Amino acid sequence: MRLGGEQHLPPGIPRQCLTADFSLIVALIPSACSTVRKSNTLIPEAGDSGIRLQIFLDGKGLGPGVADGRNGEFTRKALYLYRQSRGLPPSFEPDTRYIRPYTVYTVTDSDAGALGAMAESPQELAKQEKLPYIRLSEFIGERFHTTEVFLQELNPGVALNRILAGTVLRVPNVRRSFSFKQFPSGYPAALESSGGERRVVVDTALRMLRVLDADRLIAAFPITSGSTEHPAPLDSWRVVGRFYRLGIDMMKAC
Repeated sequence: MRLGGEQHLPPGIPRQCLTADFSLIVALIPSACSTVRKSNTLIPEAGDSGIRLQIFLDGKGLGPGVADGRNGEFTRKALYLYRQSRGLPPSFEPDTRYIRPYTVYTVTDSDAGALGAMAESPQELAKQEKLPYIRLSEFIGERFHTTEVFLQELNPGVALNRILAGTVLRVPNVRRSFSFKQFPSGYPAALESSGGERRVVVDTALRMLRVLDADRLIAAFPITSGSTEHPAPLDSWRVVGRFYRLGIDMMKAC
């Protein structure tokens, strides 16, 4: 796994401070610090173009953060990487008019069975066999790559804190809804004829994890990559193993 070169950020995207622990064994790129200002406004274009764009990017493996129709940091960055990886001009806008932005989902008994209680302290969390969802709205929001806030916007008049099995909800029509029972979904194996190797590059300037097959971008996801107290280890690393379901014994040391 090789360390990528310096990334040139698109206009309007600041270099970010490291804000949280990140311990994935991957290649890392250093960054400078700046103040982050989050956008809470809906994308101003007419109709549902914002959510359509996010569904489009998400379906291409370029995570926009969440599907909530807002012109947020990671939606802009995912669109930037889409353009860059395909040699498109900075002004290019994908045609998303064919995308149906919403669908409906009926809450099931199985969904309700996924809920549980969460301890508050790291020491008590370490004793739990799993870290369950504690609200159905949280569970369903994550399944459809969105937030509880946007889920409430899509379902005015529905008390999300009191939904039960059988409740019908309007949700983003994402291409691959998440189900922990089907995890990991996985990406296809690299072709031997590709002439290169797969690399994972954690770009702490862009705050995006990029998956490359040789030099071809095949996926990208938002990250939090270390903090000033626990900075990310900037270096090149070779991945020697992978784990789909990590235990939480590490929390005993907290």
